[in-house]
Amino acid sequence: MTQSVIVIGGGIVGVLSAYYLALEGYKVTVLDKNACMGQEASKANANQLSYSYLFPPISPYTFPLLPSIIANTDPVIKIADVRFHPYFWQWCLKALPYMVSKKKFGGVSKEIHSLHEQSKSLMMRFLEQNDDLQFSHNQSGRLMIYDNPDMLNFLSMQARDAGLDMKKLDYDEIIEMEPVVKNRKNKPVGGLYCSSDYVGDCEGFVGSLVKACQRLGVSFQNNSAVDGFEMKNGEIQAVLTKSSKLYADKYVIAAGIWSHDLLKELGLNSDLYAVQGYTYRLPHKDNMGVFNASLVDNKYKIVFTPLDGSLKISSGMFFVKHKKPKHDDVFCELLKERSKEVFPDINYEGAELFTGYRPWKPNSLPQIGPTKIKNLYLNIGQGMLGWTMGHASGYRLAQAMKQG
Repeated sequence: MTQSVIVIGGGIVGVLSAYYLALEGYKVTVLDKNACMGQEASKANANQLSYSYLFPPISPYTFPLLPSIIANTDPVIKIADVRFHPYFWQWCLKALPYMVSKKKFGGVSKEIHSLHEQSKSLMMRFLEQNDDLQFSHNQSGRLMIYDNPDMLNFLSMQARDAGLDMKKLDYDEIIEMEPVVKNRKNKPVGGLYCSSDYVGDCEGFVGSLVKACQRLGVSFQNNSAVDGFEMKNGEIQAVLTKSSKLYADKYVIAAGIWSHDLLKELGLNSDLYAVQGYTYRLPHKDNMGVFNASLVDNKYKIVFTPLDGSLKISSGMFFVKHKKPKHDDVFCELLKERSKEVFPDINYEGAELFTGYRPWKPNSLPQIGPTKIKNLYLNIGQGMLGWTMGHASGYRLAQAMKQG
């Protein structure tokens, strides 16, 4: 008899969970509180498929920054909203071992590498099997530039040890690849380049993925915020929305940062913290041709992603208690100024601003699989890498459920 599954969360991770569950023969329903799928962090995503990314912000290079972070003078990581929030400091204590131990950090990097390699392989297979989908996607490569030579050398060694196809570049090699970097206000000491990374329209992919899921029998219910759960004998019997009570054999919470509140209601600790980021989407006509590869400037942790008709510029790590669309106007103006230190000719006329909340775990790794509630599974904690590791996350979730 076919088992039914309700997936709570219609972002990239939730919909990919539904896809891989449907491939395993489950009858899947996806619930999302928005008018359509992929409208929060998936929409604000920087569009990078960073398969070569091994270096989460929770790392040994974060530890020396702690004084400036606590004083709220760090240019990117902001904690003013949570400085007196006990849960934040509990979260930090759990993150501390990954900031002081290069061995622990190395273990995290290896697991991230495993997730990314699997995701890339699954994405290529997905595109071969669904060649009629409409979304922008190409292999642009990714260039990361650095001002700190110690960080550059450490990350270069980490990439080498992981067997990544990543080339260390000096300044002249960077300029040969991307001549416009010579206009940067401060001359970088070097960079890392991976030719095998991609860019892709995450929001557009979610829309196409919904159609692929529907062909497998997945149903989607928009405007369906989950208000609670009905429990019996230690299992979930139903999820409650404003308009209905929905039953299934098994349940998956894959609702990004909103998973924290849902799990709290069930008596479970998510270890998630909301980390807000900002993305500008700029029109094509004035900004394309500025550079070719997807680019990360590590001075201010700004991501520049050219993709067909737009350029996305993303930055910011704001630890926040609130989870409502709330903009820090001062930071948004600083982001514009800092991006122009890298590319002075960028034109913000007609730009759209998005914000999203990354669901961050203290060890920077997702939690995928069963919980102590017998029929509840989780797919949470991908941080800023939900788009990159989404396929592996969905696949591993489906395998965990299949194995019981």
